[in-house]
Amino acid sequence: MFKFTKCSIPGCIEYACTENSTCYIHIENKEEYTRKIFDHILSNRTVKNLNLSNIPFEEMDFSSKHFHSCNFSNSRFKKINFDNTRFRLCFFDFCSLNLCSFRSTDIKYNVFTGAHLTNCNFSDSDILHTNFNGIRGSKNTFNDSDLYFSCFVNSSMEDVSFVDCNLKKVNYLNSKLKNVNFKYSNYEDAIY
Repeated sequence: MFKFTKCSIPGCIEYACTENSTCYIHIENKEEYTRKIFDHILSNRTVKNLNLSNIPFEEMDFSSKHFHSCNFSNSRFKKINFDNTRFRLCFFDFCSLNLCSFRSTDIKYNVFTGAHLTNCNFSDSDILHTNFNGIRGSKNTFNDSDLYFSCFVNSSMEDVSFVDCNLKKVNYLNSKLKNVNFKYSNYEDAIY
């Protein structure tokens, strides 16, 4: 698991980034640090125990990777390809994800709480025991996915598609759903 070491800057409550004594906000040479981190991710199939909060990711191909116990809290992802990727116990809470592809992913025990997802595609994926509580989502696709025991409590979703999905024990309590398509899904097995 990534280290829960606080940033060395007095008064900062953020966690220090991997291989650094400060959080990303206080890193002096952000360009050099992000290049080093991106190179590490791109050159390894399995990526473990990284704390990369607040980092912006744009137009990168992370397909077919295995991410384990990584913290991406408050990061920004734009046009990232995560197709065929495996995620275990990763944190994407309060992230912004825009135009990202998660097709045919294997996502288990992850946290997307409070994230903002726009134009993301999670089709043909196994998304089990994952927390989407409080997300704001628009124009996202989960078609042909297994979402068993995942939670969308207090979420706000518009123009989202859950066509032909397994929704057994999926929790949508107190969610605002506008133009959400559940065609061919077992929505009667979900909790509303």
